[in-house]
Amino acid sequence: MTFSTGALLIAKKINTLKNDLVKIEQDFISQQKEELEKNISELASRLDYRRRNMEIALQTRLKQRVEEALTIADNLHQSMSGELAIEDLTRAIREAIRPIRFSEEQGYFFIFTYDGTAILYPTNPGAEGTNFLTSEIGGGPEVVREAIRVGQQEGGGFHRYSWTKPGDESNTLYEKISFVAVFEPLGWVIGTGEYLDNLEHQAKTTITEVLKGSLKKDLVDYYFIYELHNINGGADFATMLINSNRPDLVGQRLSDDYKDAKGKEFRKEFLKGIRETGDAHVVYWYKKPNGSEAGRKLSYFQHYPKWNWVLARGVYLDRLD
Repeated sequence: MTFSTGALLIAKKINTLKNDLVKIEQDFISQQKEELEKNISELASRLDYRRRNMEIALQTRLKQRVEEALTIADNLHQSMSGELAIEDLTRAIREAIRPIRFSEEQGYFFIFTYDGTAILYPTNPGAEGTNFLTSEIGGGPEVVREAIRVGQQEGGGFHRYSWTKPGDESNTLYEKISFVAVFEPLGWVIGTGEYLDNLEHQAKTTITEVLKGSLKKDLVDYYFIYELHNINGGADFATMLINSNRPDLVGQRLSDDYKDAKGKEFRKEFLKGIRETGDAHVVYWYKKPNGSEAGRKLSYFQHYPKWNWVLARGVYLDRLD
């Protein structure tokens, strides 16, 4: 009887302990999921903040460049207007601004008259003298018409549109932002712009380098970032941008059929979640920092659609054990 009673009590205690452990694990994982989501949300906010700041800095640079071009034009106009005929004065100002380049030779100044005639178009000098309001050069007449309107009616400002790139023979249109202003003495609209994919590339490079340094501080529960190439997966579905635990993978293209220490294809699992809801929580086994041993890990993956990145952070579950 004593043995039977003791066995029943022990079995009851074991059953209670099992139930308690299940609840403890559920509560712990739920808490960790919330914390990871908060961490990634903060990281996404940091990226948004830096993106906005870089675009503001770009706009400031564009405005300053146009102001410098206006200063050149004004100085030449004041010093030579009494000495040269209007055709020669126009030529002198145009040729003084023509060679100015920036952004790896893709940045240049353009000048149009109020009626749309190109005075300066360095990427295709043969088009100078052509009326862009009646031609399909670059991004078409509506783009030039809007630039002239912004200059004349608003006194200058920013203009977003699509335009061809210098040296690109495909005539593909790329998003661009320009600042335009009027040069009243000659009835001109002077402007310059930047292709947004160039800005995006620069922003990605700069921010990635900043994050590589700042995200190394947490050596155990670290951040890692993928650049997606194919949200449906495949042999080269993404490139690893940041991962302090696996520096050997940084810059490498990854396959979604990679298995963890227990044979789980966790990359396919998080990709499925991203396709369906934009994020995913995945438990898997992975190498621990500062060692070759694999540990059970809970990671949160979130799609950052502005750059087609996957932001992720994980926590090893050893502390739960």
